[in-house]
Amino acid sequence: MSRTALVLLFLAMTPVQAQDKPDVTRQCAETAERVINAVDGKFEGGNKFGGKVILAGSVPTYRLHFWCGHGSEPHYFSASVSWEGIGPPPDYWDLIAKAGVAVTGEAIEIVRTAVRQCEHEALQKGSFNLGQIATGKAQVECSHRTRDGGSNHTVVFPSRPSRP
Repeated sequence: MSRTALVLLFLAMTPVQAQDKPDVTRQCAETAERVINAVDGKFEGGNKFGGKVILAGSVPTYRLHFWCGHGSEPHYFSASVSWEGIGPPPDYWDLIAKAGVAVTGEAIEIVRTAVRQCEHEALQKGSFNLGQIATGKAQVECSHRTRDGGSNHTVVFPSRPSRP
């Protein structure tokens, strides 16, 4: 599928609130294309929660979920990926870092470090806990579970400006 066809398909699947605002729709499509390029991915379609699913890598191992616009925050973009099992492979961390750079504009070294710090923070809290790390441009949230076979879930999104 060509990039143009991909963007048109993506726009057709964008939530209604974003379609009513052409600038948001354009930003969403541009950010999606950055994510796809960053992870060497291809667009698979939508998921049941309204996100966009991107198969990452030349041999797709992961389903990366890209979210564009949430309710009252149409300019909010995020990328998330999950791994079932104890200790995801090294490319898991690289994938979410690359996707995080695409949605936040933060430097790759900073996002990669924040993602690993988030995991470390979650692991320090017990068998199922959450971690949260903020950088200048990115926010990382993660969950790590060691019981029941284990799992990881990591999401990266732009930091929100402080409200007065």
